[in-house]
Amino acid sequence: MADIDNFKLFNDALGHQQGDHCLAAVAGVFLRAAGRAGDLAARYGGDEIALILPGYKEADACHLASEICRRVDALPLSQPGSGNSERLSISLGVALMVPTAEADTDTLLSSADVALYQAKHEGRNQAIYFSIEDGNFKSCN
Repeated sequence: MADIDNFKLFNDALGHQQGDHCLAAVAGVFLRAAGRAGDLAARYGGDEIALILPGYKEADACHLASEICRRVDALPLSQPGSGNSERLSISLGVALMVPTAEADTDTLLSSADVALYQAKHEGRNQAIYFSIEDGNFKSCN
């Protein structure tokens, strides 16, 4: 699960047309990352994007999440008024699970969301992995 850092400031400073351009550019990064059959990149709401990658292991998911952060940072877009950086950035929450009767898609989504908010809490512009099994966080960067 990903969220464009300080997107409201971006929209307020540059307008909704530029905000839409920003969303499309970031979505393109996610679409290119979802390169295998069965992978899914989707706008989840507002400026959040979900990336579903069946069969990924923790190390691979963290590596890809870090790479996505770097690719967004490399986009030719600035982030005016952010106070932190003039570069556009995203925060990512990573979670993995094998569905069971007790752990379904709601568990996966809420776990990714918890990791996303941890990434924001720790300063944004990073990917954080949340282990559903033991409840621990780990930086992917």
